[in-house]
Amino acid sequence: MTDMKQELLFCCALFALLAGCKKEDNDPPPANNGGGGNNSGGPGDIYICGSEDIGSANYARYWKNGQEVELNSNGRPSSARTIWVNDDHVFVAGTVREQGTTLSQPCYWVDGDFQELDNDDGSAFCSVEDLFVTNGDELHMVGHVRASSGFDKAMYWGPGSSTALTDGSTDAQARGVCVEGGSIYVCGYVDNQAIGGERIATYWLNGSPVTLGDGYGDSEANDIRVVNGDVIVVGMECVYVQAIDDCLEQAVIWVNGVRDVLTANGGEALALHTDGSTIHVGGMAVLGMGTELPTRWVNGVTYSLGSLDGTILDLFVRVGEVHSVTGGLHIDHSTDTYNSYGGMYGIHIH
Repeated sequence: MTDMKQELLFCCALFALLAGCKKEDNDPPPANNGGGGNNSGGPGDIYICGSEDIGSANYARYWKNGQEVELNSNGRPSSARTIWVNDDHVFVAGTVREQGTTLSQPCYWVDGDFQELDNDDGSAFCSVEDLFVTNGDELHMVGHVRASSGFDKAMYWGPGSSTALTDGSTDAQARGVCVEGGSIYVCGYVDNQAIGGERIATYWLNGSPVTLGDGYGDSEANDIRVVNGDVIVVGMECVYVQAIDDCLEQAVIWVNGVRDVLTANGGEALALHTDGSTIHVGGMAVLGMGTELPTRWVNGVTYSLGSLDGTILDLFVRVGEVHSVTGGLHIDHSTDTYNSYGGMYGIHIH
């Protein structure tokens, strides 16, 4: 098999080559067969998490192959932001809100069993944004809590403990997490008050920050994976565009800290999945008069769904099938079909 590092170097060169000649196409490319740990076997069951509107509030749900499963949150409004399925156990995480208020707390469910997470600040406006499962049932979750200073703190919740990745002196959030070789990788952003409060894309390796953004304008890191030692991060960065003499928020990917821009007229990358040597990225690209198109990139080549508005929030690839969610739709890119169940934020195939 071709060495993964050689493939990633090829991808970086490909991104640079395609920057001036990307295409938009409604016909999805084929996905690789095989690859990651969950890509063996048949197509598998499709799990999607999100929420359902009931009256004036939202309540957490997940759908297995389109069949709704209610998630108990003790009668309180809630939302499921991320989902993982392992050995037939379903792990979901998100936020729960106090009835009649806007105060929210981070929470998770294991096979429907509801648990709230530690919030040492006792503050509100908190959420889990991503989770990763190791050794069958060890949960690694990331998100944010509102500190007493009024700023968000980037948080990591691991087996039996929680860690604040920032101290609350400036705004910060954690958006994505993965575990590789016993090391914990978390990505997100940190505001840099020294340069006017610009958001700086950052990832943390075992709690130590690594800066990705260049500081020229806002940048955010939304998802992260590590493949054969290479750290792959996707997100957004405000990139200088000579034609307008200003910066424009663009979808970007960093491979070992080296950035490539995926869009030309604006966009953001929010989801990442690696399938063997193929890098799948999901997000949105801006077209024409500001229309935001759900878009995915396969090794740097752009595929936009020109008939839809919105953003790919999460995606998953397994055995020749590519699936994503946009908030309002579940998209099967392999057959170009759509389904709508409720508010959809995360997807996992098992």
